Amino acid sequence: LNSDAVKEFEGPLKLMPPNNFGFVEDIFIDPNLIESNSLTDGKMLYGKAILSFNTKKNVWCWKAFAVKIRN
Repeated sequence: LNSDAVKEFEGPLKLMPPNNFGFVEDIFIDPNLIESNSLTDGKMLYGKAILSFNTKKNVWCWKAFAVKIRN
């Protein structure tokens, strides 16, 4: 399924302590994805992100929904 609301990404994870969320470039990585995949700062990731509305900032952004560690 192709959609402008879904994109693939790749890059190093930048963790944002103490909240345990992170980013790969401008893509938000949820704390649940970080914990369930045992991700650490600097890990090379690839995956898919979906366009999502951030109600706190009142803006559209990208949010990862699938990640894998790049070997």
